[in-house]
Amino acid sequence: MTDALVAEVRAIQESMLEAGRSDLLDSDPSHMRCIVRLTVEFHHFLKGEDILPKIDDARLAQLAHVNEAILSEFPELTAEDLAETADDRLRYVYDSIFSGVGSFVQLHYTYRKMPSPRATTLAAGAKSVESVREEFASTYLEFLSATDFEFRFRLLLDLFRLQILFAGLSY
Repeated sequence: MTDALVAEVRAIQESMLEAGRSDLLDSDPSHMRCIVRLTVEFHHFLKGEDILPKIDDARLAQLAHVNEAILSEFPELTAEDLAETADDRLRYVYDSIFSGVGSFVQLHYTYRKMPSPRATTLAAGAKSVESVREEFASTYLEFLSATDFEFRFRLLLDLFRLQILFAGLSY
């Protein structure tokens, strides 16, 4: 995860929390931060960018030592067997999405208690991985440009729904 991605996440988190300060429950800010981070990461994942957390040099050295021990214990393995793969990146995306479901449920509850909650903005009908990608991209742009907090909140929930659909369709 790049410093620019971290800065983008934090900027969106702060703008959402500031705009919704009077509407959110006490536990909601941490859930909002979670869903915003997962949504921005997912957007960058769909663009083909690396979203895996950075590993510092000390942790890399530790992992190298562990890999050496594994390779010496299991001579049939190679270093390539232990290397990061596209499957690892996809597993990180799935795990991230599934880890955010509790936060999504809490925020959905909060949203439904707002003065004028809106219905989903998502298109009805059957979905494919490709249609989810396309709808996510257009909804994300709308989310970034929206200024009304309640509408932006609705879009954020819809974006996370699309992530859940992506995981379900491609898992």
